[in-house]
Amino acid sequence: MLVPVATTILTVFTVGLALWANQPLTAPDIVGITASAAIDFWSLQHVAAGVLVAFLYFWWYSTHPPTKVELFWFLLLTSTLWELSEVLMEIGAFGRYIAEWYGGVEHWFNRLVIDPATVLLGGYAWKRWRWIHKPFAVTSAAWLGVNLFSPNVYYVQERIVAFFTGG
Repeated sequence: MLVPVATTILTVFTVGLALWANQPLTAPDIVGITASAAIDFWSLQHVAAGVLVAFLYFWWYSTHPPTKVELFWFLLLTSTLWELSEVLMEIGAFGRYIAEWYGGVEHWFNRLVIDPATVLLGGYAWKRWRWIHKPFAVTSAAWLGVNLFSPNVYYVQERIVAFFTGG
């Protein structure tokens, strides 16, 4: 009972903070860069995060495997905690350097709808196909490693888009 209540409270706070940080509210592009699109390259990372969180959650509670509902609330809680910390980083609560690395605020639709949905998708995909955590762990680590050492959060996305569009 505590997890659904805590998740709901955190979600309301995160929604308010994210909408405040995203002024003015605009409709998203369907696919593109984090600041303007509903679906971005980081959405794939959120699927991987869902897979890995579900794996770790079931591993931790291996003697009493969680139900689908418990998994739902846990995935939503971890996703909400991440999105809250991310918006705080973007607006400078963790320091100027981190805010500059983020280089702006993620689009509200991506943050509030797509990111939690992709975490849930990844978690339930792992519940269905238990072997997928291994390849997702490798690709997730590679994606994070490349991005953490890039000049900003958009750098790798911009290079990928430029490669495919000839720009």
